[in-house]
Amino acid sequence: MYGLFQARQSIRAENTAIVVEGYMDVVALAQHGVQNAVATLGTATTPTHIQKLFRLVDRVVFCFDGDPAGRKAAWRALEAALEPLNDAKQIGFLFLPDGHDPDSFVREHGADAFRQRSAGATPLTEFLLDELNHEIDLRSAEGRARFAHDAQPLVLRIGAPMLRLQVLKAVAKRCQIDETELMQAWGLKAPPPSFQRKGAPPTRSPRRAPAPLETTLLRIILQHPPWAARLPADLIPDASSEGRALISIIDAVGVGDLGGNSPLGALLEHFRDTPHSDTLNRLCAAQNDDAIADDVVETLFHDTVSKLHAKALEDEFGALAARASTLTTEERRRYAQLLQQKHGNPATRPKVSDS
Repeated sequence: MYGLFQARQSIRAENTAIVVEGYMDVVALAQHGVQNAVATLGTATTPTHIQKLFRLVDRVVFCFDGDPAGRKAAWRALEAALEPLNDAKQIGFLFLPDGHDPDSFVREHGADAFRQRSAGATPLTEFLLDELNHEIDLRSAEGRARFAHDAQPLVLRIGAPMLRLQVLKAVAKRCQIDETELMQAWGLKAPPPSFQRKGAPPTRSPRRAPAPLETTLLRIILQHPPWAARLPADLIPDASSEGRALISIIDAVGVGDLGGNSPLGALLEHFRDTPHSDTLNRLCAAQNDDAIADDVVETLFHDTVSKLHAKALEDEFGALAARASTLTTEERRRYAQLLQQKHGNPATRPKVSDS
């Protein structure tokens, strides 16, 4: 980030970093006494930029021109900020009056006026909801449904649990529905009751059936998207929405539509407005409450892939056994091989690759 080394001390002292669009804006602000400004080095704002700033300060303010190009850049910065957010950090957006950039504004109005506007920057939540509301008529049921639909993938990407809940409540309020109803519509778990009836025995959660193999693998891929490249698409069952979504992710990585190191946000955005969007958002929401522990996820991944191989072999064996009397020579050879594997010859068992 341009100017970060020089601004580091002032950024810490102010506990605020101001991100502007141009290098000369950083220079002009510094010349007029605003020492805590930086700019991205020739790229749009990325999650890495925000994580780096959050290591120094609790508040980041993005300063953009008020024209359509500036608001578009602000929206890109908002999307980059969703996942790095935590509940101790804040993001604000400062839009300057028409005809002004930070350089011209600070020259005309001075550093104190710029700092005052920075202090009153629009919070991330307000900017997000207002932009989603733009050109949507919330007076109609259709408009409110569209608003909730557009908000869902963004809200679920917010990395700060309490802020995510606050934004969900704000979306529900604008849609004129109860927040529990919105959570159910988004496939989220309803909040537990705050108390039990006095004297009632504690309720026991019913034992959950094991998740299908493709559901387990999809949950793992949502935590570690690059691992999709290691999965055998031809073994994934496509009878469920989770299986079809997983196959589509593997295919997208295989043909290069998704990079091998694409973050979760890029994956969700790629499948937005596709038949897989609801499934992916629902599982992402469930991950927030019940993520797979990092110390077991690799083992679970290998174990689940091994079970997929075993199931595929079992299905193939069953299909051949069902018509044993009509098998061709090649099919009889394959049947004998599968029978040997079924009786546990370790030399013929399939192995799971780490690559």
